[in-house]
Amino acid sequence: MRFDFLRQLRSADWILILAAFTLVTFGLAAIYSVELSRGTADFLNIRKQGAAAVIGWALFFLIARSNYHLLRNYAAPLYGFGMALLAGVLAFGTTVNGTTGWFAVGPFSFQPVEFMKLALAVALASYFSRRARLDFGWRELVESGALTGA
Repeated sequence: MRFDFLRQLRSADWILILAAFTLVTFGLAAIYSVELSRGTADFLNIRKQGAAAVIGWALFFLIARSNYHLLRNYAAPLYGFGMALLAGVLAFGTTVNGTTGWFAVGPFSFQPVEFMKLALAVALASYFSRRARLDFGWRELVESGALTGA
């Protein structure tokens, strides 16, 4: 088990990991700069984004160690569920900060578009993996564009 983990660490895409880490760091620095300019000492936004970054990195490494190829089997249901959530928010969504794009569930609220971003990534990855051996032409461009545009 330990050697498997070390092998995975050696074969990781460190350029991608470093690029993501750099973007997160720059984002946190920008939020920190805004918090400093406001003159308030609570730094609530930087703490929330820092916690989200830690959770995100933990999920990143957890998913990277899992068999994420199984997500290919759930691409269509995830995409369909995401589309249903997007349609549902139009009818049943609540308005937060002038935008009707949220579902409120008890004390929590979430935007279905955030789930749809993940579902779209899985759907497009599944679509392109099924067509990996084909020449990429106009048909694939239009079909993947239709998935994204919907």
